[in-house]
Amino acid sequence: MRIIIKKKLSKTSTLSGILGLVSFVYGCNNLSSESKYKSFLNDGKGGLVEIIFNENGKISESFQLRSDSVKNGSYKKFFSDGTVESVGQFKNGIMDSSWTNYYQGGKIKEQQYYISGKQFCEQKIFEPDGKLKELKFNALHLGTVSLIKYNEQNKIIKWNGFPIYCVFNSDKIKSGQEYVIGIFFGVPPSINIDVQIEGRDKNNNEVIYSKEYNENNAEILTFGRRIVIQETMQRNGDYLWDIHFHYKGENVRKDTTVNLRVSVD
Repeated sequence: MRIIIKKKLSKTSTLSGILGLVSFVYGCNNLSSESKYKSFLNDGKGGLVEIIFNENGKISESFQLRSDSVKNGSYKKFFSDGTVESVGQFKNGIMDSSWTNYYQGGKIKEQQYYISGKQFCEQKIFEPDGKLKELKFNALHLGTVSLIKYNEQNKIIKWNGFPIYCVFNSDKIKSGQEYVIGIFFGVPPSINIDVQIEGRDKNNNEVIYSKEYNENNAEILTFGRRIVIQETMQRNGDYLWDIHFHYKGENVRKDTTVNLRVSVD
């Protein structure tokens, strides 16, 4: 037996503060309980919250919906004893943003990040004692590009690929326009990372951009690190951009380079 309660939330034009409080009573056979929850704002319109109960009268799932009943907003799933199993977000019916899955004892099992239903950047799996077991790095449209595994002593026992994903606005731009590079990279525990970025004119090898980063001065995100380069390209010609990555730690030395090219006319 599964009991589903779906409640429509009232509309409001207020953009801040508590938007409302709704209480409901459900019953089936000998089940009787009362639950209260606050309404939420969805682009100024009333939304829905759906709460599903298990056979023992405990909440098994709770999630926000659009007015057409498509999942949109926060999501929670619970074990049969009422403890949290999963917490995440949906956007227009698709998994999005940060998701955390738990062991029944309350320890974190997985930390994931999604963009439009696809896992993006760092994806972490933990042992029941809280130690990191596996660190995956996913690139959009490419899947898993790096996999790092750890033993019980937190030592790296396997490292395939590099936790790096680079994107750019275009490989052909007009003079006076900005060339934009987005660099996403993972940071394995106990590993230091140096990133050296250099842009140069292909014809005369003149350096037009040079800067160094590490895991501390790059932008910190939920799913890793990010560096954004925005350079206005004034002169016509072909330009080469080299992004050097140096990973180093105990018994770990790994280097790789990403090469990009842009034409300006």
